[in-house]
Amino acid sequence: ELYTMTVPLFVPDRHWIVNAMLWALRFNNQNWWHVRADNVRGSLPLASTTPFPLPYEPWIGDDPNVGLAEASYWMALSDFEQFPHLLHFRSFPDLVQQLKTVDVPTVRAGMRRFNE
Repeated sequence: ELYTMTVPLFVPDRHWIVNAMLWALRFNNQNWWHVRADNVRGSLPLASTTPFPLPYEPWIGDDPNVGLAEASYWMALSDFEQFPHLLHFRSFPDLVQQLKTVDVPTVRAGMRRFNE
Protein backbone atom coordinates (compact mmCIF):
# COMPACT_ATOMS: atom_id res chain seq x y z
CA GLU A 1 0.00 0.00 0.00
CA LEU A 2 1.34 3.39 -0.95
CA TYR A 3 0.30 5.00 2.33
CA THR A 4 2.20 2.40 4.35
CA MET A 5 5.21 2.97 2.09
CA THR A 6 4.89 6.68 3.04
CA VAL A 7 4.46 7.85 -0.54
CA PRO A 8 2.86 11.31 -0.45
CA LEU A 9 -0.61 10.95 -1.90
CA PHE A 10 -2.51 13.74 -3.62
CA VAL A 11 -6.25 13.13 -3.77
CA PRO A 12 -9.14 15.29 -4.92
CA ASP A 13 -11.06 16.92 -2.09
CA ARG A 14 -14.36 15.47 -0.89
CA HIS A 15 -16.49 17.89 -2.91
CA TRP A 16 -14.77 16.90 -6.16
CA ILE A 17 -14.94 13.14 -5.53
CA VAL A 18 -18.57 13.19 -4.40
CA ASN A 19 -19.69 15.24 -7.38
CA ALA A 20 -17.75 13.05 -9.81
CA MET A 21 -19.29 9.94 -8.29
CA LEU A 22 -22.83 11.36 -8.46
CA TRP A 23 -22.31 12.47 -12.06
CA ALA A 24 -21.11 8.98 -12.97
CA LEU A 25 -24.08 7.36 -11.23
CA ARG A 26 -26.57 9.55 -13.07
CA PHE A 27 -25.07 9.77 -16.55
CA ASN A 28 -23.05 6.62 -17.06
CA ASN A 29 -24.10 3.05 -16.34
CA GLN A 30 -20.59 1.62 -16.81
CA ASN A 31 -19.15 2.28 -13.34
CA TRP A 32 -19.99 2.57 -9.66
CA TRP A 33 -22.22 -0.51 -9.96
CA HIS A 34 -21.50 -1.47 -6.36
CA VAL A 35 -23.20 1.62 -4.93
CA ARG A 36 -26.24 1.65 -7.22
CA ALA A 37 -29.35 0.90 -5.18
CA ASP A 38 -31.02 -1.06 -7.99
CA ASN A 39 -28.00 -3.37 -8.31
CA VAL A 40 -27.42 -4.05 -4.64
CA ARG A 41 -30.42 -3.40 -2.44
CA GLY A 42 -32.62 -6.20 -3.77
CA SER A 43 -29.92 -8.85 -3.73
CA LEU A 44 -28.86 -8.58 -0.10
CA PRO A 45 -30.60 -10.84 2.40
CA LEU A 46 -32.08 -9.31 5.50
CA ALA A 47 -29.63 -10.13 8.26
CA SER A 48 -31.64 -8.42 10.94
CA THR A 49 -35.13 -7.21 11.65
CA THR A 50 -33.78 -3.95 13.09
CA PRO A 51 -33.47 -0.92 10.85
CA PHE A 52 -30.15 0.09 9.35
CA PRO A 53 -28.22 1.70 12.26
CA LEU A 54 -26.61 4.54 10.29
CA PRO A 55 -28.31 7.60 8.80
CA TYR A 56 -27.83 6.46 5.18
CA GLU A 57 -27.81 3.12 3.44
CA PRO A 58 -24.51 2.36 1.67
CA TRP A 59 -25.91 2.73 -1.85
CA ILE A 60 -27.36 5.54 -3.88
CA GLY A 61 -30.42 5.58 -6.12
CA ASP A 62 -30.87 7.35 -9.44
CA ASP A 63 -33.10 10.14 -8.11
CA PRO A 64 -31.29 13.40 -9.03
CA ASN A 65 -32.72 15.13 -5.95
CA VAL A 66 -30.99 12.82 -3.49
CA GLY A 67 -27.51 11.45 -3.15
CA LEU A 68 -25.32 14.38 -2.18
CA ALA A 69 -25.80 13.95 1.56
CA GLU A 70 -25.51 10.17 1.30
CA ALA A 71 -22.35 10.23 -0.80
CA SER A 72 -20.80 12.93 1.40
CA TYR A 73 -21.55 10.91 4.53
CA TRP A 74 -19.91 7.73 3.20
CA MET A 75 -17.00 9.65 1.69
CA ALA A 76 -16.28 11.17 5.12
CA LEU A 77 -15.79 7.63 6.46
CA SER A 78 -13.36 6.58 3.73
CA ASP A 79 -9.59 6.28 4.09
CA PHE A 80 -9.28 9.31 1.80
CA GLU A 81 -10.84 11.43 4.53
CA GLN A 82 -9.79 9.56 7.66
CA PHE A 83 -6.07 9.07 7.07
CA PRO A 84 -3.97 12.07 8.10
CA HIS A 85 -1.25 13.55 5.93
CA LEU A 86 -3.03 12.98 2.64
CA LEU A 87 -2.77 16.01 0.41
CA HIS A 88 -6.17 17.17 -0.85
CA PHE A 89 -6.45 19.42 -3.88
CA ARG A 90 -9.46 21.42 -5.07
CA SER A 91 -8.42 21.97 -8.69
CA PHE A 92 -5.64 21.18 -11.12
CA PRO A 93 -3.93 24.54 -10.50
CA ASP A 94 -4.10 23.77 -6.76
CA LEU A 95 -2.56 20.34 -7.40
CA VAL A 96 0.28 21.86 -9.42
CA GLN A 97 0.95 24.42 -6.68
CA GLN A 98 1.00 21.72 -4.01
CA LEU A 99 3.35 19.58 -6.09
CA LYS A 100 5.75 22.52 -6.23
CA THR A 101 5.64 23.28 -2.52
CA VAL A 102 5.01 20.00 -0.69
CA ASP A 103 7.39 19.25 2.17
CA VAL A 104 7.89 15.57 1.35
CA PRO A 105 9.99 14.66 4.43
CA THR A 106 7.39 16.15 6.78
CA VAL A 107 4.49 14.41 5.03
CA ARG A 108 6.35 11.08 5.02
CA ALA A 109 7.23 11.44 8.71
CA GLY A 110 3.58 12.04 9.57
CA MET A 111 2.48 9.02 7.55
CA ARG A 112 5.12 6.91 9.25
CA ARG A 113 3.93 8.01 12.71
CA PHE A 114 0.33 7.19 11.81
CA ASN A 115 1.37 3.70 10.69
CA GLU A 116 3.15 2.88 13.97
